[in-house]
Amino acid sequence: MEFSLREIIEACGKLNIAEKRNTTDDYFEVVFEAEELESWHKTLSDNLGPAVKPEGQKPSREDQLLTEEYGGIFKNQTLFRQDFEEGAIIAMLWPWQDGINITLKVILITGNIRPAVKDGKQGADTFLSGILRKITGKDI
Repeated sequence: MEFSLREIIEACGKLNIAEKRNTTDDYFEVVFEAEELESWHKTLSDNLGPAVKPEGQKPSREDQLLTEEYGGIFKNQTLFRQDFEEGAIIAMLWPWQDGINITLKVILITGNIRPAVKDGKQGADTFLSGILRKITGKDI
C-alpha cells in the first residue's frame, strides 16, 4: 500500500490548527489544543494505524533511533508509524508542559529503515545501517 504525506496533511487540515509551523514534501509540523487530542488521535489512527508507542509507555530502542533525528520520543509522547515499501511515515505527538498545546510532527522517511527481525529479535546493526544509508545515500 502506498502512502502519501499529502493525504495525511489533507486529513489533518480538516481539524483545528492553532499554529502551522512547517510543511515540506517530507515534513509537516503543527500545534493544536490538547482538548482536541481525541480528534487528532482518530485521524492519525485512521491513516497510520494504532499508535506503536502510546503516551505513558517507555519508547523502545528502535523508536528512539527512528525519531532521534527529529527530536526523539519520550514516555509522555505518542508515536504512530506506518511502514511501506519505500520507507515509513511517522507521526509524533508532543504535549507541552502547559497542558494546553500539543505539537504534531509528521515525517516521511524514505529508504530502508526497518530493522531485520531474527528469531523475534531486532537486528540493530541492520537497523543502524538503514538509518546511515538514509542519511548518507550510501551502503555502509
